Amino acid sequence: MARCRALVADGVLRRKPKLSGGGPGQVPGPTRGTKPLRRGTRPVGKLSDIAHTICCALPARYRRVLRRPAIVPGTYRHLVREFEYAAELVANRGCLDDNYWCAVLRKQAHILDKGLQRLDREPCHGACAYRQAVEALGMIEGGAARCDPSVRWAVQTIRRYERLQEEGAVDCADPPNEDLSHLHDGLVRVIRSRRSIRRFGDRLVEDGVLHRIATGLDWSATSCNRQPACVFVTNDPVLARECSTTWKGVTGFGESIPAFLVFCADLRPYSMPQEALLPTLDVALGVQNCCLMATVLGLSLVLLSWALHTEPEEERLRTLLGIPRHYQIVVGGALGYPECGAQVPERKAHSVYHVRPARSRV
Repeated sequence: MARCRALVADGVLRRKPKLSGGGPGQVPGPTRGTKPLRRGTRPVGKLSDIAHTICCALPARYRRVLRRPAIVPGTYRHLVREFEYAAELVANRGCLDDNYWCAVLRKQAHILDKGLQRLDREPCHGACAYRQAVEALGMIEGGAARCDPSVRWAVQTIRRYERLQEEGAVDCADPPNEDLSHLHDGLVRVIRSRRSIRRFGDRLVEDGVLHRIATGLDWSATSCNRQPACVFVTNDPVLARECSTTWKGVTGFGESIPAFLVFCADLRPYSMPQEALLPTLDVALGVQNCCLMATVLGLSLVLLSWALHTEPEEERLRTLLGIPRHYQIVVGGALGYPECGAQVPERKAHSVYHVRPARSRV
């Protein structure tokens, strides 16, 4: 074992070849009869065979750890578990459903669309994204998924790309000509009117109202147009109260919680861990839209942090609302018609922005 070194990139133990000490001016080289092992080859020998067998028997997540071991604090364990689970699902293509392939299709179509918007666009560029988009489209099996508006948009983008390859040119969409400046004051008023009011009346929240609030979730910007957000909701006051008990921030509420929402992100369309922060960011942008939609409809959506949850609390919440494991829980919200008002916390005096004046050109 003293002759063995660390596991190399392919997960197989390799022996470090002995070097002959040569005389002055000579470069040490392998001993006679010893050939250096090429990358990707499996060494021969009883010890190497045992190591190879063990490595192949281990799950993929453990092989990745053995290749590049690292020590991290135990508080990161739940994050690592989520990312590793998502990576394993993507590796097992048989476990991928239409939701995953639709997200991949939107991402690759978004890449094609960016290229089509360029003034210097030329045929043959974006071939990799085109192939992956076509592959993802072919993997979508359900008729409902194929009729999804985002999928139809992606198909149109693929067709525009194909026309560029055949004809060498493609038409661009006209710039928006609708003047929305008259809505500025109203939008500012809605943003400033949003409140986190924790005393709700007993009035139930209808299904149609929940749908109208949730429609704002996917109209926010998302990275590569993946649209990973999903909301699990109940308007049963008894179940809503039970869900709320799994959150640390449920303090100051009245007796009634008419509805409860859990905003989640599908982790599968992301490359982990490089894009670990993007799912939370993509969902958070949409959650703000939902808060404003609730305000316009006369409700208060009070957001609750999921940062301090425990594993038993997570298991219980997933069971109560049927949240699949590949959905990362981002933030929760208690929803209802407010029974009272709330003091408005003062905002800081100055907005945080820094303007760097343009230099005058000579």
